Amino acid sequence: MLTAMTEDTRKEVVSGILDCFEELLDKLEITIPCADADEEEERKMNNNSARLYGMEYWSLYEQIEDLVITEL
Repeated sequence: MLTAMTEDTRKEVVSGILDCFEELLDKLEITIPCADADEEEERKMNNNSARLYGMEYWSLYEQIEDLVITEL
């Protein structure tokens, strides 16, 4: 029987999955551009090397989180 995971554990799992995806993107030298021009400009101004950034990151985070919650 599965038990519900705590919010902290869920955040760790979701962040861990995103870290794995980010590592794969880095290995393949793929950067997902921001659909929002302001976020993309901010990313460039800050020399942010994240392969996922802004709303693209958070949208994927929410989708993974929903999947984790649903599967428990």
